[in-house]
Amino acid sequence: MPEVLKGLIKNMNKADIVNNAIKRMSTKAQQEVTAYAALELFSQCLEEISEQVAKGNKVMLTGFGRFIPFLTQERKKVVPWRSNEKYNVKKKCVPKFYAAPKFEEKVKQSVIVSDN
Repeated sequence: MPEVLKGLIKNMNKADIVNNAIKRMSTKAQQEVTAYAALELFSQCLEEISEQVAKGNKVMLTGFGRFIPFLTQERKKVVPWRSNEKYNVKKKCVPKFYAAPKFEEKVKQSVIVSDN
């Protein structure tokens, strides 16, 4: 965790996110949806994003960011605590996230950075 963010980060899970989203909804919408249904929908959206990226597709969420499959190259890695022992890391595909400018700006403006 970056030094500047110590004490500022709260670990949030799916239920926390869904509960916060429900609180932001209009009263009528809150009456129409159950917390269970909202959590299930959110879980299915995350699963769909995972499946699409695993298939090699890009997932773009306007105003939030994009998820892409990223192919890492084969490389040598050094283990400093083992007499600088080197080993090969095979190429692999990993998920990568690029935040949208709007999302980045919101985070920059709201996170307090300290020099301590």
